[in-house]
Order: sequence, then structure tokens, then C-alpha cells
Amino acid sequence: MKITLTPRAEAFIQKMIRMGGGGSPGAGMRLTASPGGCSGLATEFTIEPGPRTGDAIWEGKGCRIFVPPESQPLLQEAILHFVENPMETRLIVLSGPSGNCACSQEAASAAAGTASKGG
Repeated sequence: MKITLTPRAEAFIQKMIRMGGGGSPGAGMRLTASPGGCSGLATEFTIEPGPRTGDAIWEGKGCRIFVPPESQPLLQEAILHFVENPMETRLIVLSGPSGNCACSQEAASAAAGTASKGG
């Protein structure tokens, strides 16, 4: 699993794991993604004490990210960024196999098929 974090995403994820990890050395952020229309992928996360069966694990820059099987094709080679301004506070996917637009299920399915074939 290849994921790139911007410095803001890195700081946010590290903070969330510190605050919610309960001191567990194996704690990490479980990140799920789904097609979110023309605004890109929709993401949700929880802080978990460790990965679940089938999760891909990405480790780097003091962060551990667990990605469930259904989200792996969407997040493979993703660039994650954290946005915080008066209008929104969220973790976003700047790019990935489906590009910046997930307008249709067909585009997401095509990206998932390409990603799973490519490894």
C-alpha cells in the first residue's frame, strides 16, 4: 500500500493517534474511502488499537494507517491532505487511482479494477 501524506495530514494523523490511541504502540488510524461524487472521495476514520484482518497497513512519518480491503483500490497511491478553515475541517484525498473526480460508480469501479490488477 503506497500513500503519501502532506505535512498537514501527517501532523493531523499523528495528533489523532496520540489523542485516541490509548497509549497502544500498535495504534493507528483506520481510514475508509468511498466515491464522493465530483468533490472526490469521501473519507471516514477511526483510531484503532491495531489493524483488523485484511487491512493493508501503511507506516511512515510516525503514523500508522489501516485501510480495509474495500477501500484499498481507492486509496492506493493516494495523496492525503488535511484541510482546516472556517468552511471545513477534514482529511481529503488529493489524488489517487480514480483521479480527483469520483462522479460515477463506473469510474470508481474502473479505478478499482485497475488498482487491483496493478497490485
